[in-house]
Amino acid sequence: MLDRIPTLILRHRMIFVFALLAMTVFFAVQIRHCRMASYADDLLPGKHPYVQVNKEFREVFGGANIVLVAVTVKEGDIFNPQTLQKIQNITRAFQRVPAVNNNSITSIAVRKVKNIRSTAWGMKIQPVMYPEVPQTQEEIDRLKRLVYTDDMILGKLVSKDGKSALIMADFFEDKMDARVVFEKVMEIKENEEDANTSVHPVGEPILIGWAYKYAPQMLWIFGVTVLVIIVLLYGYFRSVRGTAIPLLSAGVSAIWGLGFTGLLRYNFDPLILVVPFLISARACSHSVQMVERYFEEYLRNEDPVVACQAACRGLLAPGLLGIITDAAGILIIVIAPIPLLTKLALIGAFWVLSIIFSVLILNPLLLSFLPPPSKALTKFLFVEDSLLNRFLARVAVATFSRARWLTLAVTAVVLVWAFSSARNLTIGDAHEGTSLLWPDSQFNRDIRHINKHFPGVNPLYVIVEGTQENDLKRPEVLRAIEAYQRVMELDPRVGGTQSITDVLKQLNRKFHEDDPRWGVIPNEWNEVGQLMYLFLNGADPGDLDRWMNWNFSQGNIVVFFKDHKGETIRNAIHRSKEFIENHPLDGVQFKLCGGVIGVMAAINEEISQSQTLTLALAFLVIFVTCSITYRSPVAGILFIIPLAVANVLTFAFMASMKIGLNINTLPISSLGIGLGVDYGIYIVSRIKEEYASSGDLRKATRIAMTTAGRAVLFTATTLTAGVIFWYFLSDMRFQAEMGLLLGLWMITSMIGGMLLLTTVIHFIKPRFITRAAALPAPGKAPTTH
Repeated sequence: MLDRIPTLILRHRMIFVFALLAMTVFFAVQIRHCRMASYADDLLPGKHPYVQVNKEFREVFGGANIVLVAVTVKEGDIFNPQTLQKIQNITRAFQRVPAVNNNSITSIAVRKVKNIRSTAWGMKIQPVMYPEVPQTQEEIDRLKRLVYTDDMILGKLVSKDGKSALIMADFFEDKMDARVVFEKVMEIKENEEDANTSVHPVGEPILIGWAYKYAPQMLWIFGVTVLVIIVLLYGYFRSVRGTAIPLLSAGVSAIWGLGFTGLLRYNFDPLILVVPFLISARACSHSVQMVERYFEEYLRNEDPVVACQAACRGLLAPGLLGIITDAAGILIIVIAPIPLLTKLALIGAFWVLSIIFSVLILNPLLLSFLPPPSKALTKFLFVEDSLLNRFLARVAVATFSRARWLTLAVTAVVLVWAFSSARNLTIGDAHEGTSLLWPDSQFNRDIRHINKHFPGVNPLYVIVEGTQENDLKRPEVLRAIEAYQRVMELDPRVGGTQSITDVLKQLNRKFHEDDPRWGVIPNEWNEVGQLMYLFLNGADPGDLDRWMNWNFSQGNIVVFFKDHKGETIRNAIHRSKEFIENHPLDGVQFKLCGGVIGVMAAINEEISQSQTLTLALAFLVIFVTCSITYRSPVAGILFIIPLAVANVLTFAFMASMKIGLNINTLPISSLGIGLGVDYGIYIVSRIKEEYASSGDLRKATRIAMTTAGRAVLFTATTLTAGVIFWYFLSDMRFQAEMGLLLGLWMITSMIGGMLLLTTVIHFIKPRFITRAAALPAPGKAPTTH
């Protein structure tokens, strides 16, 4: 069946050309609907209980899209009219940022941040610095006194050294455009900074904004990578067609992929640009094999049409198998219940499948229209005694000589190290700041600055929910909240906690003439109610919204963490679950959890569960497809061996480089498995077909290594050379580390396919290869990877 397709394609080549052109135009038109954008909800596993809690209460108590801005002076302290005015300006400017939750804006310049004092007439509650900024020294001294005597402000909204003030605001996730928020906040920063004042914004919307800012640089680096590939292609083929056709194939595949994205009306997140670029590079790689095969066939028969037919016939079966396994590898990511990964899986799978049309069909068509290549060019490409061929022949000998024992020994030693190191792989982020940017980036410096002066930039929200009104006035409930805070504060990565109990203890102390012995939760329900009545009688609507709802049936505990490392998050959830299990309350429950730590815990848990399943399914797909193709389960097992080794080595490398397994790196492992199996497919196919002709496994291996192995070596080194320098050029740490990761994966997969796989074949001499000698020899196998 497959043998007829090349003849059909070339016999009706004009029909196929116009059909491919029409489809390419169609997808090109759809690109106008493709928009580069990042949406917060795309990153969240919507059905996870933590995310559901976060969504349920984010409009009441705040969500994960919080922005924190520290205003810091270099000389003196913030208690001067100029700096205080800047704090007020920034606070008011946040009210004009689109999608901001105005009720969430918190600083010493908002009305709800108040000081509580006990007077002869009762409790006096008044704003700390609202509506006007103090101007006289007397007013400033009063403000300073209020701040330094209020535990709810000192160390939380104003640093203990008096040199920094904090402004916080939360944004509605379903309405927020991170790029707009970033631009507005950067505009505020530029307006308020001066020689003595620095402004330090952090938070998830700011991080996404930095990713947008660096997106043009990422595209520029991709452009440099393309230039490197062009140079290597021309150096390999010494031919314009050998350079232009692979690039055209990659371009057509990119048009189809981007058009499909627009057709589905999906947004294109800048954080996943690496994956589509890699797929387009693989399209170029597949095309290289088709062009090289064409040159080989033309050298044999000197008929361009026959050469096109033979090249297509030789590549079609292994090419289809490789592309299908590639597509399956990335489609499997769809099982991770995270919208961003679901979109990536669908887009990526279609993008990979488009290579069938942009390479396996389009390349023979293009080559058939071009004039035949010169004999000098074809002879140059296939000189038997070239340095490269002599090297590859020695590699072949190493797979069946005594050197094969060295291959197995080195593999065993490397695996022992890899297994030991891979156990330390972090699920989630492995760094204090963000792993998307370098430690010395402005964003990470701002995180360290805020962590130094304030409790932390990563809040965990724990909801306390009762079944009846006023449940949170019960002293036993309040004491449980306080006990939970004390337990969490034992963690050295926790900078502080806040809840309604802090307000109540302050009220109780103030009510008893500031006697610190009364800074405790009252023993009786009516005493709690009395304190709350006194507070609310002098307060404004919304003053307690950060801590409780209007009928005292729901409350919020905030735990501030210095980082969001995977270990930090797992420890936070473990401590919380352990406390909840050991402190049951009648009619009241602690619900986990919201905030940055809550949603990242949900993401990490889904990644951890999905990783094992995606790897298992990827290996299963390879086993099944290869077993069916070669009609032997042994073949399926053999192809998995080098991929498993490459996978363990990659995880060990990630652990050693402190690259966490997260939403950005998960697709790489599944995609790498699909792409890496191509190397083995082409080498084994060539061995099998050469053995059918000669009946000599050693000879078959030598021929396979100097034909298919040559292409494998070129494509792997070309891709690696194209991505490895990302590490030195990119301001995005994520892109830089992905360059190293992809380079490592390609090289290890190449070595596994060329050395390890063929060595194992010589040890066991599988029947799916040896029985081929009894069959009629098919046409020459492809010289492809």
